[in-house]
Amino acid sequence: MTAAFREHLEADCLHGVCLLGDDTAPPNGLLGLRLSSRTIEKPSGRAAWIFVDRGERYTTRFELHEKPGGWLLDVDCEGRGRFFIHPAGIDIDWEGGTGFGHYLQSIGIAIWLELRGIICLHANALEHNGRAIGLLAPSRMGKTTLAAKLLDNGWAFLTDDMLALHKRASSWVVYPSWPQMRMWPDIGAVLGGPAFEQGVPVHRRFSKRSVGLAGRRSPNGKTGVHIETLYVLDRVRDASAPVMLTPVDSAEAAILLVRNSIIGSASAAMGLQRRRLALISAILAEVNVIRLRYPDGLMNLGLVSNTIE
Repeated sequence: MTAAFREHLEADCLHGVCLLGDDTAPPNGLLGLRLSSRTIEKPSGRAAWIFVDRGERYTTRFELHEKPGGWLLDVDCEGRGRFFIHPAGIDIDWEGGTGFGHYLQSIGIAIWLELRGIICLHANALEHNGRAIGLLAPSRMGKTTLAAKLLDNGWAFLTDDMLALHKRASSWVVYPSWPQMRMWPDIGAVLGGPAFEQGVPVHRRFSKRSVGLAGRRSPNGKTGVHIETLYVLDRVRDASAPVMLTPVDSAEAAILLVRNSIIGSASAAMGLQRRRLALISAILAEVNVIRLRYPDGLMNLGLVSNTIE
């Protein structure tokens, strides 16, 4: 077992999932996902799903191939390698670059959870007085910035960039991700403080850092936190614009949840669309969706966070 594998097996559970070795079992109430390392042949033939995001700094490319017993996810980004995702766990064959944990904690575990009927959204989650909220938006739309400000205002950390919605009894709950938040220097210097300077680079070629938040994690995370509201972020360039909260009707809310899914259009390739729509409908019957329209600029974050509270 490599040091990287041992490190992740010894890490905290994330999104209600505990990463297990061969001889361990998950705590009561949580899911157990077995990690193993093996050689996985690079896929050939036509992919069931291809995702390409050409960002300002780097290109992300995922390919998903259906294989006997599971799904093979080929990752070609700042990190390169393959995940074979099957009902019992995830097998990993990593080539190099950014470590596999960066991708495992998002797209890898999201596919595994979605196959189990657990919806995974592009959202940050925080907890305050026993209730959780989600900040829903695509990448580069300010989720982390606003979440960091809420942390400064006394909220507790739950998740960064991904939110998995688990059904528990009569409510939907959120479990914590690993206690870290990824920030670029312009935000980290203002909101991350000394923790940002001590953070670990996310990718070798760039200045984005993973900031440790172990001391600011929700104390209620092990049992899951009831989620009350999903805020759809709508940041506008006019720094003088007012902060506005507008309820979103169920039809539009369903579209927004589909659009802000971690697995995106892969759900169609995997034959999950009908089940996902039924789950989203059930979520919207119990969770409020509100559009949060707010002005750009760090100077306005205090007003935004006060409005949410």
